[in-house]
Amino acid sequence: MNLMIGSSLIRNTSGVLKVHGKQQVLLEWEAADRPVLTMDLYDCAGVHIARLRRNEWTFDDRTQFALRSGPGYVKLLDTRADLVVLEARAVGEDQIHIVKGTFYDHFGKQIEITSEGWRFGGPGVGGTRPKRRAQRIDGTVRQVLPNRTFRVLLDNEQTTLCTMVGKLRRHRFHVVPGDRVTVELSRYDLNRGRIAFWWGEQNRTWLVGAQAVAPPRDS
Repeated sequence: MNLMIGSSLIRNTSGVLKVHGKQQVLLEWEAADRPVLTMDLYDCAGVHIARLRRNEWTFDDRTQFALRSGPGYVKLLDTRADLVVLEARAVGEDQIHIVKGTFYDHFGKQIEITSEGWRFGGPGVGGTRPKRRAQRIDGTVRQVLPNRTFRVLLDNEQTTLCTMVGKLRRHRFHVVPGDRVTVELSRYDLNRGRIAFWWGEQNRTWLVGAQAVAPPRDS
């Protein structure tokens, strides 16, 4: 099988991609036109958070990933960060093309696959450095302020002032104190951020003093 990663072609491969000496991605054929994916997923700290085996989840601790597959393609999404983890398409009968992807390895280093090739946490194919992404961290809304601004208590016990972005702002989601959110922190000012993901009403917590606690269940 031939494997194309961005614009780089690897001939007669087993479909295995090793990152820093450890197998992380395996692409195989289920049928003549249906690629299947096996992949280990890590967060930015190198913690093993999910494993996909031949298009079936072995585990997904944070329930943040979604798989789309069909004749000729397989696509893995990070629903919380709203990005493509890995997208692969069949090209002919014996070639798979990894079109794009963004994920972390077991050291917490970011791998980015673009039309130019792939990059390992720094300069890669094409000699350019990937754009640095904002730091993301989960937290709980403490206070709703004017102009769609929120004070959020992050899981690292830091408090930051956040605004809404993207679809959350356009569709005017009703965010209230106690809601769980994912925040993008500015690299230049850690006291300000943007709410990039709202966990929904089912993940809402109650605030007791400075602590966020789960609401009591009905007996």
